[in-house]
Amino acid sequence: MRSILAALSFCSALWAQQAAFDVASLKPHDGDMRSVGITTSGVRITADATNLWGLICFAYNVKNGQLVRNGSELLKLGEVFYDLVAKAEGDAPLTRNQFRPMMQALLAERFKLQIHHEMREMPVYAVVVAKSGPKFKASADDAKKSAQTGPVGGRDGRNTQVNLTKATIDQLIDMIENLPGLDRPLVNKTGLTGTYDMKLVYTPDTMKDSDPGDISIFMAVQEQLGLKLESQKAMFDFVVVDHAEKPSGN
Repeated sequence: MRSILAALSFCSALWAQQAAFDVASLKPHDGDMRSVGITTSGVRITADATNLWGLICFAYNVKNGQLVRNGSELLKLGEVFYDLVAKAEGDAPLTRNQFRPMMQALLAERFKLQIHHEMREMPVYAVVVAKSGPKFKASADDAKKSAQTGPVGGRDGRNTQVNLTKATIDQLIDMIENLPGLDRPLVNKTGLTGTYDMKLVYTPDTMKDSDPGDISIFMAVQEQLGLKLESQKAMFDFVVVDHAEKPSGN
């Protein structure tokens, strides 16, 4: 029995060691918000202008609508945006999923984050193919993957543009799901499994005034991509934030 417990203890300690970043720098973001999001490359992960909720979403592979955070003090923690640069041990490239337990460990250490999971039914938007059919083309075999989002020139940057090259529908969903204009998660029900070149331009509903030329995310998805967002319900894993604090220094 003791040998089994010792083995389990050793495995737990080994997992904890592997789940931690070798080095990590976390600082409040300073400057504009033109580059926002989390990217990974090799053994390095970078988060630009990302708040605590964005970091939690990445760490636990959930969307913003699947986070439960109650209390004014807790909600204030989401008002600060951070830049994170972290590196894992070794040289072997890691997948985004392999970075997630490391991010969980970092959040527990720096933010004293404590969470629990709950399964709940929630409203979703099912992404389906519209009657017109897809309005984008399959990517060329030699196309390079790229993903960009940002304000469109002119009209004082009123519109937001999303450009994807050699991307899947799931990657498109990941891009637009966290942009202003949607109040629930998206579920891919298109049945499309290839890689495509896609462009989307819409007006975020965060604009204080309206303009005749504005286009909602719903209209843009249907008119420009030939897809449609349909209201449905589905069971999802919710992450309930029980405790969090201002982060400790590097």
